[in-house]
Amino acid sequence: MCPPNLVASTRGSNMSWSPPPKDYLKLNVDAHLLGNGSWGLCMILRGEDESNVGAATMIVMGFEDASLAEALGLREAMAMEDRFQLDRVLFKMDAKVIVVAI
Repeated sequence: MCPPNLVASTRGSNMSWSPPPKDYLKLNVDAHLLGNGSWGLCMILRGEDESNVGAATMIVMGFEDASLAEALGLREAMAMEDRFQLDRVLFKMDAKVIVVAI
């Protein structure tokens, strides 16, 4: 996963991203089905000024269900939050079934 001392960089080209409130971080989580049947999980942690605080990716096998892969991505993101003792983190994901279930 991401080391806690990553140097922040700024990207201003993402028009659909909305920043978190002041003094919060936003952790975007997503899962993508890869061509070989595995899933790519991606987590991006950003500050209110769009600075990239950290990111992590991983590939997992054995899931046929998109919701299960998205749930695994969220679990990994929450583990990252805990591992680096982050507070004031908002989680963002587009898997409605997981969001409603939680």
